[in-house]
Amino acid sequence: MSVTLPVVSGIAAAILLFTQIVLMLNVVRARRRLGPSPSIEPASVLEISIRRHGNLAENAGLFVAGFSILEMLGAPKSQVVALCSAFILARLFHAVGFGSPTMGKLRFAGTALTAVTGFALAARLAIAAVATW
Repeated sequence: MSVTLPVVSGIAAAILLFTQIVLMLNVVRARRRLGPSPSIEPASVLEISIRRHGNLAENAGLFVAGFSILEMLGAPKSQVVALCSAFILARLFHAVGFGSPTMGKLRFAGTALTAVTGFALAARLAIAAVATW
């Protein structure tokens, strides 16, 4: 039995990752220009919790799919580990920094690291998929 490598899925994941990161950065740009960013008032604790959860949920599935496809396409384990580690760290930074006036730089770092990791994963997926095709 032969195994078909997920080449087409890899290209699709690369395109989707790139698109998601561009759209995420567009939201960041609009929020910086127009506001609002959630405050830490007691009434907004629920909103902050929901947004922390939603921000992870909107990214995690696509990234895990991309990591899995990259690994199946034969990328070196060290590259997959580095990308996975960067994404996990980015999302932890973002969650801890989200909604905290004193931790805003951590949120920014998490967003920036997510974007860098997403672009790197998308590029690596595209390269691996095209090379395997």
